[in-house]
Formats: sequence, structure tokens, C-alpha cells
Amino acid sequence: GVECFAHLRGMFAIALWDRRSNELVLARDRLGKKPLFYSQTSFGLSFSSELHSLLCDHEIQREIDPTAIDEYLSYLFVPHPRTIYRDVKKLPPATWAVFSDGQLLMERYWQVEYREEPEKSSLQERVEALDGLMREAVSLRLLADVPVGAFLSGGLDSSLVVALMRSVGHERVRTFSIGFSDSSFDELAYARQVAQVLDTDHAEYVVDYQVEDVIPSLLKHFGEPFADSSAIPTYHLSRLTRESVTVALSGDGGDEVFGGYRRYQARIMADRYNRWPAWAGRSLFESLCESVPEPDGYYGRSWRKKGRRFVEFTRAVREEPHTSWAFFLPKTKKLRCIRKILPIT
Repeated sequence: GVECFAHLRGMFAIALWDRRSNELVLARDRLGKKPLFYSQTSFGLSFSSELHSLLCDHEIQREIDPTAIDEYLSYLFVPHPRTIYRDVKKLPPATWAVFSDGQLLMERYWQVEYREEPEKSSLQERVEALDGLMREAVSLRLLADVPVGAFLSGGLDSSLVVALMRSVGHERVRTFSIGFSDSSFDELAYARQVAQVLDTDHAEYVVDYQVEDVIPSLLKHFGEPFADSSAIPTYHLSRLTRESVTVALSGDGGDEVFGGYRRYQARIMADRYNRWPAWAGRSLFESLCESVPEPDGYYGRSWRKKGRRFVEFTRAVREEPHTSWAFFLPKTKKLRCIRKILPIT
């Protein structure tokens, strides 16, 4: 029954029709890597792995959800269970749903658990345990009847995945990297070094960061607003990689699990900064950062942009403690956008 989903490994979105009980069963993987959209109408339940195909059901209303707009402008994506449409929902990660007799029953089958080890183990033992888990994970994903490759950025995570592919006996690995004419985004040199050391069959592509032509395709695939700029290189890399292989492993998720993002350091700094009393000069510092004009281009190379971004982030954290550096829009900018979109004053 529905207990089976807790025993599955990897990423999945599943729909099963039980003819004996006339029940539709839907399920989504633990972290929600595979999408699953649904909408309940007077005719029943429609579902799809892509939002734009779900809207082929003309019984589904296209009314925009104002709460979803607010969440999007807060987090730069629409969190589950909402979508940009009021009558369409996302099945949450690690959740199964059963539709029967016009009723939708939903339950979560897995939760992340943070627990202390009953016995303290040495660093070496932890390294060996992690190495075994990663080798097993990579080996399982190499079991395919189609050509397999890997995205290689030259960073720690993707480089480690490719190294594990080689170490578990995979044939000469095909790796793919994307580069940009703007040096702020380009990491081809690092990927090239890793490819040479690991002796991979390496391919590189260079594209510009002009997104006007890409936006229609991205909108079609996402089906709703999504502002993470990493979608642009991922789209280019996936499109070009697909010309050579069908499946590609990546290092996605490593930074989240092991704290690799600099945004985690920014959060620690923001919490310490917010403990600094406003009367002790915090307001003056914020006013100074906001008064300095910021240059155009990527903020990663500009201390003026970083300072202004940090001030905006600390304010957002004071208003909403769950704010992430990666996904937020300052309140004043959000209200400005909402007034342009919605008929309010």
C-alpha cells in the first residue's frame, strides 16, 4: 500500500491507479526533486509532472493567487503547496495522496531527522561512513540502459561525483561544462583542470548571459515565475548535454547538506549585526550603505553591492527570521512590484 513509498530510494513522481478499489495514488520523492502538480475540479482530479501540460485541462481556472505572488516576491519562487494559480497545487515533498470518491487524502511519509549519535565516533570513522554512502549512491545511479554523463563545474561537489564515477569502475566518464563570456560567471578553467586529472571525455560550451531568448522556454518548463538565476546555465547545460547523453549526474545538494554556501556565513554575520543596538550606529551604517550608488553588473565583485545587499538582508531577517540570503526581495521593493501587478493602492 502507501507504506511502500517510504522504502523507495532516489527521486520520483508516481501516479498509480488501483482498479480494485477505484483509487488514484500519487506520491513524490523525499526532497521533492520531481514535481507533481494537481487540481481538483467538478470533473475529478487532474495531475501532471509539468504545470503547462496540466493546464491542457480547460476546466482548471487560470485565476492568479495573490498570496502566491506575495510569496514569490518574498522568496523568488512559489513554495509548495501553492502555485501561481489559485486552483492548482503542488504535492509537497515526501507526501503521498489518495483520491477516492471525490475526496483527496494526503499524508507525509518522511521527515528530516536531526539526532545525535548514541556513541561518539572518530572523524576517520565518519569520513569512511560518508564515503561508503556516496559510493553506493553514485553506483546505483550508474545502473542505466542509456548513456550516462556528468555535469562538471570544477567545484568540490561535482568534482567529487565525477571522481567517484571513475573510482567505482565506470567507463571513461563524459563530462560537460558551461562557460560564459562574463568572467564573473565563468568557471571553465577549474572544470578543465578536474577533467584533465580524472581523464574524462570533456566537452565545454560558452554562451552569453542574454536571457531574453531563453525566458519563453524557461517559463514553459517551470510553468510559473522562478527567479533563481542558476536556472539559466542549467537550462543551457542540460540542452547541450542531452545531445550526447540521456542521464547526467550532478553535485546538486552538497552545499545544502554540508553548509558550502557563503550565505550561511552571511546569516551568522546578520544575526550578530542585528544584535547591535540601533542607537549605537546601526542606522547610520545602513543609511551610508544605501546612499552609496552601486555599479551595474554582478554583485559578487562589488563591495558596494555586497554592502547594500547585506543591509537589505539584515532588515529582512529582522522582519522574518526564516529569510534566506539566496531567496528574498526587500520589503520596499516587493511592495513596489505588488502595486504594479495588482490593482491596489
